[in-house]
Amino acid sequence: DILKVHIDQFKFRDGTLTFNNFRKGPRTTPDNILDYDHLQLYDIDAEINRFNYEQKEFTGSLDFINFSELSGFELYNLAAREAKVNPNQLLLVGAQLQTPNSLIGDTLSFSYDQYADFKDFNEKVKMRLVLDDADVRLKDIMTFASGLNNNSFFQANENRDVNISGLIEG
Repeated sequence: DILKVHIDQFKFRDGTLTFNNFRKGPRTTPDNILDYDHLQLYDIDAEINRFNYEQKEFTGSLDFINFSELSGFELYNLAAREAKVNPNQLLLVGAQLQTPNSLIGDTLSFSYDQYADFKDFNEKVKMRLVLDDADVRLKDIMTFASGLNNNSFFQANENRDVNISGLIEG
């Protein structure tokens, strides 16, 4: 791999991104649920510093990214002091993720054998999340784990917040 790229600062404003995996058929999820096979992001703003690509690895500092999604989900901010993506790992160190309802921070890592493993995320991608005093609204968890929308506990408590510190792996 002889390609090397270095960009001191990258800014992206007012972008849109539409992703449709038509191999999975048309969108069938309710409008208020994220459908990972049919994403429509808008109002995307991002700033990345010290971006490097070398030997199949991306590294840099993610100053911020924010966007809205058709489902109503809003990412106010995702930042990371250190970001790294390669064929076996996605790593965010010193990360902060903020939605209208939640503030989560510290370190997030996904490990996998190849990028294609994301097609079978639950079985092939291992997650490691270190949380430090994270405030999470149950409704935000329900956004990413749509099966919880049918759980009576989560339905009754969707607007409640939980504070979490610790390690989540799986």
